[in-house]
Amino acid sequence: MKRLKKRYIFFIVSCVILAVVSSVGMVQLGRTYSLMFFGGELSPNPSGIKTTIDDESVVKVKNISKQKLAEFSPAFIEFEAVGSGETNVKIEYKGKIESEEKYSVDSLGIIRIGDNPFTARSNSFKAFFPTLIIFIAILVITLSVGFFERIRNGDFSYPLIARGGIIVYLTGNIATLLISFFLENQNDAIFGATSYWYTTMSDILNLVASGGMRFAIIMFPVAFIFAIALSISNISLIIHEGFRPVNLLGIALGMFIIFGFIGISGIVSIAPIETIESNININIIAAVNVALEYAFVYLECLLFSTIVCSFMAARYKVKPEQDYIIILGCAIRKDGTPTPILRGRIDRALEFEREQFEKTGKHAKFVPSGGQGGNEVISEAESMRRYLISQGIPEKQIIPEDKSVSTFENMKFSKNKIEEDCGDLSKVNIAFSTTNYHVFRGYTLADSLKMKVKGLSAKTKLYFFPNAFVREFIGLLFEEKLKHLIFMALIILLFVTMVIVM
Repeated sequence: MKRLKKRYIFFIVSCVILAVVSSVGMVQLGRTYSLMFFGGELSPNPSGIKTTIDDESVVKVKNISKQKLAEFSPAFIEFEAVGSGETNVKIEYKGKIESEEKYSVDSLGIIRIGDNPFTARSNSFKAFFPTLIIFIAILVITLSVGFFERIRNGDFSYPLIARGGIIVYLTGNIATLLISFFLENQNDAIFGATSYWYTTMSDILNLVASGGMRFAIIMFPVAFIFAIALSISNISLIIHEGFRPVNLLGIALGMFIIFGFIGISGIVSIAPIETIESNININIIAAVNVALEYAFVYLECLLFSTIVCSFMAARYKVKPEQDYIIILGCAIRKDGTPTPILRGRIDRALEFEREQFEKTGKHAKFVPSGGQGGNEVISEAESMRRYLISQGIPEKQIIPEDKSVSTFENMKFSKNKIEEDCGDLSKVNIAFSTTNYHVFRGYTLADSLKMKVKGLSAKTKLYFFPNAFVREFIGLLFEEKLKHLIFMALIILLFVTMVIVM
């Protein structure tokens, strides 16, 4: 049986401890309930309050006190559970009935006021919010340990981006939940400590729902700057490299970020006004809007993770223990010599191989990969082979692959060539050399072929980078489209169900 990793043991043990502590806390808190009472006056007289309890074997009044809070001095009526059951509690002030509600006490001694499970009040809910925050924090820690472990090992793949996006998403939710919590309770000095913690499930769910827009607002300045930078980068790319539809990806994504935020903000401000006469329509629109906010923010988090993972992949230090170095091809010049970008890839492979030999005395074989395009005089592999020989690399150290016409085929056919040469891929270490903006793409393609590789990053112009991030982001969405669709569908279903039921 495969042993559980330490981070999973940490997660399981932490969740068990949290569940026990939270359950005990909910029971202890739920055995009393404090009701803040005004009775139509800013400073009611406690002696004028009369409570009538039909069955005092269920609950009883423990204490009636008065507190000075700014210019207010409300009375606080504290009820205490006696035994399980139900009873009606009537509160009068100066002969006038102020409230009459059903109080119930369950077998654990928890007091609940009201019948609706979403709006029933109970002090036990005071433990729910910190429990939710701590649980998310435990989940973030667990995912983060695995995330950075993969980065240290050079295990770059689309699942890594997804994991990073979820970490950012959950961390952002912790921040916005706390912000929402403190903003909603900023009047604590006025309304007393008992109002500081929410006491209904509806309060907690509303707090969660309000976090989506706050999260989007917090992220918008960074996202807006990034969107502008993407557009500027794409304009620079078009000026230097010429117009191609793919060179507009950054501008398209930048517009999506800006108008996406405007769109979800517009629903918040306009839709409820147009449907004010229909509570059902308001609820449905509110639920869909909240779901769209969270889905939009989720996509932003994935984009941020794509940028971080692509940058880390390009910065990864490959260990000098490689047996083969695949050089990913790209266009060559009309005379058959490598273009500056391709030459950069070859030079990076040469640089690494020489450093490796100096440190370990071990040579690596080069696998220049790339077929012949319709307007090319020779194959890209042959162009690279000639360049390698001109740099002093012996023929026997070069294994050309000259049939591929795409980066995927570069990896696939090079894998076959290496397998023919060594017999067993599991016994050799393989690196690949490509331009820095293209490194993560190489990792993902190798991963799809079940091939373990490490990426060597060749420098190039800065304006190539943003468009590369966008391509990887779009690639992530398509590669893991089912998982992302399921996740966002669950978000929408959760909030639609939550708002409609409430």
